[in-house]
Amino acid sequence: MTAPPWRTLLAVYAPAALFSVSQGAVLPVLALSARSLGASVATAAGVVALLGIGQVAGALPTGAVVARVRERRAMLAAVLLTGAALP
Repeated sequence: MTAPPWRTLLAVYAPAALFSVSQGAVLPVLALSARSLGASVATAAGVVALLGIGQVAGALPTGAVVARVRERRAMLAAVLLTGAALP
């Protein structure tokens, strides 16, 4: 018995959508925090850009890890690491 298509789509897109929305909410705060710490506008923009560059640089190694440890474990590890990284 297979899962209904809507359930599969929800399982695939809901975590990605939640992460994207939360990241979109954090980016302006990140730039404003850099500015309040004395960074110039260019430096604050660079800090925000580094987040995107890090995502692009980490995409291929992350794909290899997901292929090795399976999707469910990789998602759990990502949530735990993200939670541990937040102050």
